[in-house]
Amino acid sequence: MLWFIMTLLNQQLHGTNGQTEMCRSLLDYGSQSHFISSALSKSLHFKRQKHNVIIDDISNTTKSVREITIFEISSCTSKQYKLNTLITPKSTINMPTNKIDISEWKHINNLPLDHPTFYKPCKIGLLIGAELFFRLL
Repeated sequence: MLWFIMTLLNQQLHGTNGQTEMCRSLLDYGSQSHFISSALSKSLHFKRQKHNVIIDDISNTTKSVREITIFEISSCTSKQYKLNTLITPKSTINMPTNKIDISEWKHINNLPLDHPTFYKPCKIGLLIGAELFFRLL
């Protein structure tokens, strides 16, 4: 459980018109690609490019992705990374899938947390794959 929680982070994304939006990101070392939700891509006015890609998911189903976008994200050390992302209706399911009971986790009470409500299910706007996993973790 703790390993999963460590791979969730808040990410500030910068849109093409100067606007910023916070989103919850999931670092996924099992993914060969990066994914962004269509809604997040639209709200930040990212330029979309036609690009047909067939992806296989964990349940062995094949899906077609028809658009990509390219943008930059910053890590907490201010290093910037360019992401070439596939645009999908949803980047992944809400994470965590169920609310986590943290009532016994007294040791985190005074810690500065990247996402203080990490234990509540929330939409994931961006899935960051293996290429950047260990650089951002």
